[in-house]
Amino acid sequence: MPSVIIDKIENFRIYLYLHGNFIRVFDFLKSSDLNKLACGRPMIDGDNLFVNIDAYTTQGVQKLEAHRRYIDVQMVIRGSEKMGYTHIGYTKPKSTYDDAKDIVFLEGDVDTLTVDATLFLIFCPQDAHMPALNVGAHPQRVKKAVFKVKVT
Repeated sequence: MPSVIIDKIENFRIYLYLHGNFIRVFDFLKSSDLNKLACGRPMIDGDNLFVNIDAYTTQGVQKLEAHRRYIDVQMVIRGSEKMGYTHIGYTKPKSTYDDAKDIVFLEGDVDTLTVDATLFLIFCPQDAHMPALNVGAHPQRVKKAVFKVKVT
């Protein structure tokens, strides 16, 4: 069973106890309008905590990935996408772990969920995830924030 957390953004405060830097994510969300942020990588605390703001078109197939050094807190800002997820114990490596990029690509079956701007997902290192999937048959433009919280 995956340990991924899926909840409404207004409930993010409930999860602050899980990691010392989640309060900083919460403060960033309170003080920033994610819609107005340009794509890029605003640093909050150097490599300990930063956010990737990205805009892209969803696709029918994506790579299943996992990270070792960072927890992902993913939030769709505009649009919607499906995200796949599973526990890495149910996957097989498709690549070797890239330490510089903190990523390994995997293969395996995933459960999917449609995510819009009302939800957030927390993916821990044991959670393989497949973001940016089409909702339905047609691709759409999505803007998204992915907070990268260093595992301590």
